[in-house]
Amino acid sequence: MMKLGVGISNFKKMLESNNFYVDKSLLIKDLIDFNDEVTLITRPRRFGKTLNLHMLRYFFSLEHKEDAPLFHKLKIWQEGAEYQEHQGRYPTIFITFKEIKEKSFDRALRRFKGHLADVYLRFDYLLSSPVLAPEEKSLFEAIKAEKATPDKYQESLYKLSDYLHRFHKTKVLLLIDEYDTPMQASFLNGYWDEMADMIRGLFGAALKDNSHLYKGVVTGITRIAKENLFSGLNNLRVYSVLDHGYSSYFGLTEPEVKSALVTFNLEDRLDTVRDWYNGYVFGQGTEVYNPWSVVNFLSAKLAEPYWGNTSDNALIKKYAQYMPAAGKLQLESLIRGEEIEARIEKHLVYSDLDQNGNVDRVWTLFLISGYLKCTGEGEQGRLKLKVPNKEVMSIYESMVVEWFAGGGVSEVFQDFINAFEIGEIKRMEVFLGRIALETFSSFDTGRHQAESFYHAFVLGLLMQLRDRYWIDSNKQSGYGRYDIMMAPKSNHGLGYVIEFKAFDPDFNPDLEAAAAEALQQIEDRKYETELRRRGISRIKKLAIVFKGQLVKIVEAGAVAKT
Repeated sequence: MMKLGVGISNFKKMLESNNFYVDKSLLIKDLIDFNDEVTLITRPRRFGKTLNLHMLRYFFSLEHKEDAPLFHKLKIWQEGAEYQEHQGRYPTIFITFKEIKEKSFDRALRRFKGHLADVYLRFDYLLSSPVLAPEEKSLFEAIKAEKATPDKYQESLYKLSDYLHRFHKTKVLLLIDEYDTPMQASFLNGYWDEMADMIRGLFGAALKDNSHLYKGVVTGITRIAKENLFSGLNNLRVYSVLDHGYSSYFGLTEPEVKSALVTFNLEDRLDTVRDWYNGYVFGQGTEVYNPWSVVNFLSAKLAEPYWGNTSDNALIKKYAQYMPAAGKLQLESLIRGEEIEARIEKHLVYSDLDQNGNVDRVWTLFLISGYLKCTGEGEQGRLKLKVPNKEVMSIYESMVVEWFAGGGVSEVFQDFINAFEIGEIKRMEVFLGRIALETFSSFDTGRHQAESFYHAFVLGLLMQLRDRYWIDSNKQSGYGRYDIMMAPKSNHGLGYVIEFKAFDPDFNPDLEAAAAEALQQIEDRKYETELRRRGISRIKKLAIVFKGQLVKIVEAGAVAKT
């Protein structure tokens, strides 16, 4: 019986243990056919980068020549002798940086030394070869023992490729997995310059004009600017989520998902899987599903946000929390399921992320990290962006709350939700007022921006109730568009229509008058029409009005009944 190898990234183990595997072996054909000496492929986390690099290792490596039977039933073998002859042909160096997430450069450097020592240990047969001169053997031993100087570690991958080329008389394949993980850690922990120097030296030596190299393949999430990391690396070809090459090999296509659902007798769940995990667009229109989430769904048979609960999202969380006001308005649009437009940069300059007001660079980070998808071209060179699916939408909703989580008020969030569920309006006002007072900065935006700010925050807060309510924002009902409507999934529960209003002395003398205006708008435009159409008879109509950090919640009379 076929098993589901959730989290298995070793290619051989995946196939030999009879785990569910989607054949991505034509990646090998493209790698051979494309005339690229060094290839950088960037994709979001958990989209199969490590598994695919392991596949390349087992296919190309001299060390794994005896593993050719792993490929006999895969698509690459059906391509014929032209490609089969590459199996088991090249000395192959494989190294992963995905666990180098240290708080300091000293600790990160120790990790690097350990990883490079492990790589050298796999080739210690070179020490007994006359190919290496005595001083080269001394350097080999020093790296293996983690006692070489930092500059020697920067040269280590180049030196090893030289030794292997001379010994085997065949050029070397170099595979580097998750190259940017230590870069993200260094940026977040304040040692970017030291780490950039280390990686720049390592890559410059190993990948730039290396006559011992057959091909180099590097994977990561982000494409870091050449001037920061790949200086002078003119032989580098980058394939990001916006580039067509390799677009179907990372993630699952719809035919692959349909086949998987049939295999596990879940073909009737296609619409659910499509809503939750589809929607990513790579290259020129290749639509893919999140593979990590699909495999978890096949295992649990339950649609949940699996991807949002994995790995480290510290960089994303940082820039969601400190996003400028304009970005938070765009984030509100995204939460409503709408598109935004942004000028996406082809590479990421980490230091530029901290430039005040440049929200386009933040959206660049979100796009390449899998939190947005590109839906087409906008105006003046901008791209249209949208949240890919329900799973990622749930992450955005949580982010809104996390902007303000801290300062000892996280318990108050739950108090507000509890009061909301039972319709205790005055308690809701007290708790929301306390959250505003203790965590919100004074607004320096205009009336409309302030309304959108509160709207986005309360919407994110209420999304915690999506298992019990259908929650909509800014949709048509009656004669207008309400701010928030919540329909209980049980017809016996309370339904809500909520309108937000910022105090404006040009229109209202006080908060009570602003609330009256908001409630009148609910009545005049009959926003409750959609709730009544759904059979909801118990409806609360609320105005949430505010002046800076001062909040008032007013209900339209008693609970309306039919």
